[in-house]
Amino acid sequence: MRDTHGASTCAQVYGPDCQRTPCPDGRKCLALFIAKPQAKVWTQCFPECGKDRPPCAKGLVCDRASCLKPCEPDSPDVCAPGYRCLRLNEQQPWLCRPDM
Repeated sequence: MRDTHGASTCAQVYGPDCQRTPCPDGRKCLALFIAKPQAKVWTQCFPECGKDRPPCAKGLVCDRASCLKPCEPDSPDVCAPGYRCLRLNEQQPWLCRPDM
C-alpha cells in the first residue's frame, strides 16, 4: 500500500482498494493509515473538491480536497456502515469517516 507521498507499507486494507482499481474521473483515491496497534489502511474513491474543481454535491462538505458527509455525533445511524461520525480536531467539522 502506498500513501499520497509515495511511501509504502504492509497493511491490512479496508474498504474498496482504489490503488489496485483506479477511481473514475473526478474522484480521488484517499488512503487513511492507522499504524498501531496493527497496520491498517482504509482506501476509497471520494469526489474531489477545492481550488479549480467543482463544488461538492448538495449535502457534502469539502474537507482536504475530498467531499465527505457531515454528521452530528449524537444522532443515531447518520453514517453508512463502516463509518462513524468523527472530527480530527475542535476546528474541524463532524464528518462521516472510516471506522477502523
